Amino acid sequence: MKKIKIAIDGRSLKKISDGISNYTYNFIKYLPDDEKIEWFIFSNTENIVLPPEKRKIKIVTSKFRIPKAWLQINVPFLLSKLKIDVFWEPIQIAPIIKIKGCKVVLTVHDLTYKYFPETMTNSNFLNHKLFFTHSLKSADLILTVSHSTKNDILKEFKFIDEKKIEIIYPAVDNKVFYIQNEKLQNNVKGFNLSDEYILTVGSFEPRKNLMSVLIAYEELFQKGVKLPKLIMVGGNSWKSEELFRRIENSPIKENIFILGYVSNDDLRRLYNNAICLIYPSLYEGFGLPPLEAMTCGCPVIASNKASLPEVCGDAALYIDPFDIETIKDAIIKISKNKELQYNLRIKGLKECKKFSWEESAKKLFDIFIKLAYEK
Repeated sequence: MKKIKIAIDGRSLKKISDGISNYTYNFIKYLPDDEKIEWFIFSNTENIVLPPEKRKIKIVTSKFRIPKAWLQINVPFLLSKLKIDVFWEPIQIAPIIKIKGCKVVLTVHDLTYKYFPETMTNSNFLNHKLFFTHSLKSADLILTVSHSTKNDILKEFKFIDEKKIEIIYPAVDNKVFYIQNEKLQNNVKGFNLSDEYILTVGSFEPRKNLMSVLIAYEELFQKGVKLPKLIMVGGNSWKSEELFRRIENSPIKENIFILGYVSNDDLRRLYNNAICLIYPSLYEGFGLPPLEAMTCGCPVIASNKASLPEVCGDAALYIDPFDIETIKDAIIKISKNKELQYNLRIKGLKECKKFSWEESAKKLFDIFIKLAYEK
């Protein structure tokens, strides 16, 4: 029996450090093994990270310095040459050239380029401006990570048939993030975990809105409010310089700790010991850090915009990310109220059970098989 050939764009797997790389890595990890499927990972570099249990997947590389050009030039060539039945593009832009006999599944995480273009790099914005609409038209099926993103697509792109969109939620790997009952080590990157702290997790780009948290902290400090330390986990990003300048000149500089990227083990420990995670993002297609936090029993303060109420349900203390006063109120409320912390922990542990990599990967696998047999 002829095997079904399924290929995945693996460009993001060079380093598992952001939302899209985690999303792609975990779907690959949990996709069911099936002898009738021949799997391929396409990448413009040989140095990619795969789950250990998926080492048998064939990696097809072609060195091309510009990833966006690689997608439009090399990928169509590979799809044709290898006679791929289904191609999954998890990074929102698909190849312009449509290969006969190959079905395309496109994941759309969010519409940042429509709603917050000022938070994107110029090259990323231009790439979406040129290719995103065509990608939606050419895809045989569109995956979204939330109802919020699906609704955004249907609102902004009237030509899309709702039946063409499937929602499959990401999840959290419970082998990585969990309540850590064993004794925690004393520090992470020199920070003493015995100190009380509020945690932020995410890149330092403007869309994550960390500046508002810093301003809220400074204003509370000026009023004499005693606050926990502020721990910031994440990497430098586009337009993060302004945030770092503000921190460097902040009157509460000694209470702010920038840890940069940390390992998953350290991140789990940070979630487990934090008073709360604060996630004030202006716009998210899903938002994994709140789900990771809830899985570790960490209370969550979250933005009330876009997908975050869908992800967090009734298990978060919500803020308006555009209103500093609501951020200040939430910080004070959760810092001073142990009962609120406890209630949010319990609700969070219940909410996170709604999301499963095994179930989501099985849904994605079934979509691949269905499209392959529709040819």
